[in-house]
Amino acid sequence: MSDLKTFIYSELAKRRRQYLESPALILEHYNIEQQNIDAYNGRQLLEMLQNADDAAETASVKKVLVRLKGQELTNANNGASFDQAGLESILYSSLSPKSMQQRKIGQKGLGFRSILSWAEHVTIRSGGMTIGFSPEYAYAFLAELMQADPTLATFLKQKSKAPLPIATLRVPRVLEQVELPTAEAFDTTISIRLRPDVVPAVQEQINSIIGLPTLVFLHNLYEIDIESPERNVIFRKLRQGEAVSVFCTNRHTNATESRTWKVYGSTGEHKGKAYEIEIAWTPDLSDTENCLYAWFKTQVRFPFPALLHGSFELTQDRNQ
Repeated sequence: MSDLKTFIYSELAKRRRQYLESPALILEHYNIEQQNIDAYNGRQLLEMLQNADDAAETASVKKVLVRLKGQELTNANNGASFDQAGLESILYSSLSPKSMQQRKIGQKGLGFRSILSWAEHVTIRSGGMTIGFSPEYAYAFLAELMQADPTLATFLKQKSKAPLPIATLRVPRVLEQVELPTAEAFDTTISIRLRPDVVPAVQEQINSIIGLPTLVFLHNLYEIDIESPERNVIFRKLRQGEAVSVFCTNRHTNATESRTWKVYGSTGEHKGKAYEIEIAWTPDLSDTENCLYAWFKTQVRFPFPALLHGSFELTQDRNQ
C-alpha cells in the first residue's frame, strides 16, 4: 500500500473517532464547508487554474486542460502531484502548504471547496493514487457512525436543519482501477461529474473567464487547452525578454488571434511584507482591458490602455 493510501486510511480512522467522541465537530466541519462553497461560487474555474499554475512550476510541459463533455468536467495539469501536504489542505480547512510559499497563488483546499457547488462527484488521480469525494460517500460514512452510536442521529436532527449534515471533503474514499476521461497523460487529473442544472453555468465560465490576457501574469503556465461544446480553443504563450505574446487558435476554424504586451515588473519588500507589481501594455496602446489583475482580472478598472498586476503579501493573496 502506498504512503498516500496509508495516510488517507489513517485520517478516516481518526475522523471516525473524533466524530463519535465529539459529534459537534460534524456540524462544525459541515458549516465551514458550506460557507466556503458560497464564498467562492463564480470563481471555480479561476481556482482550478490557480492550482494548475502552481503545480506547473516543476513541469516540463507547462499545460492545463479544461474539458467539458456532457456532465463531465475534466481539469488536468502537469507538474507537482498531490502529496500528503496537498491532501491535508483538502481534508482540513485553512491548511494549504502554499501559505508558506511565495509566488504560490492558489489554495488547494479552497479551490476544491469551490467546485462542490457544481459537483455530484469529484475524482482526483494524482501521486499514484485515485480518491473520490461525493455526498454519497459522505452519507455512507455518516450512516456507519449513526449505526455505531444510535444517539448521533437525534443529536444532528436537533442541531441542524440539513438532513445529513456532513462535510464532503472531510471523508474521501480511496478508489481502485478508475478510468478517467482524459486522452492525454497528465500528472494530475481532476474529474467532476456535474449536476445537470449547472452545466450551462460551467460553460459560461469557460466562455467568459479565459482570454488572451489570462496567461500574461501567470508565472508557470504556457498553454491552456479548452475543449467544450461552445468553445474549442488553445492558448499558447511566448516570452521574449520583456515581450509576452499570447496566441489563441480556434480548432473549428483554424483561425488564430494574438496580442503582444510589453511587461515591466518589480518585486521587493515594504514594511515586512513582500510585494510584486507588473504592468503590461500593447506597443500601440490599443489594449481595451484597462484592468487591475491580482493574478486574474478583477472588477477594478483604470483610464489607460494597459493591464496592471499587483499584490502585497504574496503568500496571502486571495485575488479579491
